[in-house]
Amino acid sequence: MKPLDLIKKSCIAYGATYNGRRGASKTLASYRQ
Repeated sequence: MKPLDLIKKSCIAYGATYNGRRGASKTLASYRQ
């Protein structure tokens, strides 16, 4: 595996978890309204 692929994968994984956390809080907020 190339180092660049590894960096891309880790960036995607980090972005997914970060966006997932923000998305979850937004969903909870919309449910409460």
